[in-house]
Amino acid sequence: MQIRTYRSGVNRMFLWMGVALVVVAVLLFGAVPVLGWSLTRSPALLGMLLGLPVFGLAGAVMALVGARRRVLVGPDRVTWYGVLGAPSVVLFSEVAHVEVPSGRRGPRAVALHRRDGRVQVIGALAMSSGEGGNSADGAYREAASDLVASHARWWALARGPQQGRTPGRR
Repeated sequence: MQIRTYRSGVNRMFLWMGVALVVVAVLLFGAVPVLGWSLTRSPALLGMLLGLPVFGLAGAVMALVGARRRVLVGPDRVTWYGVLGAPSVVLFSEVAHVEVPSGRRGPRAVALHRRDGRVQVIGALAMSSGEGGNSADGAYREAASDLVASHARWWALARGPQQGRTPGRR
C-alpha cells in the first residue's frame, strides 16, 4: 500500500489565492506605475510601487501556507505538515480512535485519540468555516474517510483475523 497525499479545499484555496495576489501585485503595483511614470513623468505614480512588496509578500505567505499544509496517509502512520516546523507523525499503533467531525458547528479538524489519553488535532485536515458554520468539502471527506479506513485496516491486520474489530469508542 502506498502513501497518499491530501490537501483540503481550504489549503488549495490559500495556494491559488496567494498566487493570484502575487500576480495582481506585480501587475497593479509594479507594471502600472512604471508604465504610467514613463508616459507622464508624474512622480506621484511611483508611490504606488510601495504596494508591490506588501502585497507580494502577503501573496507569497498565503501560497506558502497552501503549499505546505498537507496530510500523508500511509499503511501504518499518518503524517501532516503545518505551516512551519517539522512534520508531525503518529503511528496507527498509538491511535485508539479517529474522530471525524461532520457537523456544521463544533470542532473543524480531525482528531486522533491516542491510547495514552492524549488527543492530537490534525490542523492540516480541517473543514472550511464560513458564515453558516463548518463546511466539509470533497477533499476533506475523502482524506478523512481514507484515514479512518487505513487505521481500521491496520488494526485488523495487527489484531489478526480472530479479533478484527478496531479498539476505542464506537
